[in-house]
Amino acid sequence: MRLAFRLLTALLLASRLLSAGAQAGELRYSESVLREPVSSQDWLGRAVQGELLVTVFRPEGAGPFPLVVINHGRDSQRRDAVQRYRFESASRYFLSRGFAVAVPTRLGYGASAAAGDPENISNRCALSTYEPALDAAGAQIARVVERLRQESWIDPQHLILLGQSVGGLSSLAGSARGIADLTATINFAGGHGGDAEQHPGQPCNPEALAEAFRQFGAQASTSSLWLYTENDRLFAPEWAQRWHGAYTAAGGRAELRLLPAFGDNGHALFTRGEHIWQPILDDFLARLGLRHEHRIVGQPTAGQEG
Repeated sequence: MRLAFRLLTALLLASRLLSAGAQAGELRYSESVLREPVSSQDWLGRAVQGELLVTVFRPEGAGPFPLVVINHGRDSQRRDAVQRYRFESASRYFLSRGFAVAVPTRLGYGASAAAGDPENISNRCALSTYEPALDAAGAQIARVVERLRQESWIDPQHLILLGQSVGGLSSLAGSARGIADLTATINFAGGHGGDAEQHPGQPCNPEALAEAFRQFGAQASTSSLWLYTENDRLFAPEWAQRWHGAYTAAGGRAELRLLPAFGDNGHALFTRGEHIWQPILDDFLARLGLRHEHRIVGQPTAGQEG
């Protein structure tokens, strides 16, 4: 009985110590919304104006914190149904590693959908033109960086652009705009003009799309990490390899990771496969020399809209 009691006491004490350690290492954060007026043009040259909504997650403390800007993809049929993007799971990953996080909801989505669609590429797949869409998205991403760099709690010399699908390609477009002190770009399944039902794996006007990647590679000055999967139903592996070749041949620095098939559509890896990509990003961030805290992320504190 005495031995059992001692074992129980030791277990309770160990549990309390672990709990205290978790509380001591917990990272609390705030969530706020930044509203930034922007204007752009669509592929027909029509003006599109509205508000860029940016979800901002800030770790507790004075900082300064490195910044990651996470950029969303595109569902052209449901643009008006989009709520404010948050990417909470991915945001918590970066918060736990000492980053502040900004998640823009770009012009033409959600509340600003009625203003127009600057990321449309054409009404005919074979005639798609990508330059206006990527210019609009890249400019908005650069605008977010410029705005947040005014904050004393942001480290202006440590910045990552990250995006998924159209957001991945848009992040590369942003990196090609000469953003000062950009550390790296992370591209999850980046591309445009894909349709998993109408033409699975095959993007619209692939030659024009390859040219966009080539131009961004020629203009980019920082390293990038590209993550694609073998069963991406929008952009087949052959396109990821071709785009990577065009980007690097033009002078861009990019590490391509072609990962095994994920679920029934690897295009969803970013939102559903965190357990796969988090170790890869841990290694990439470590090679960049960025802080790597691995702190427990607690509940957000009250946020403000601004």
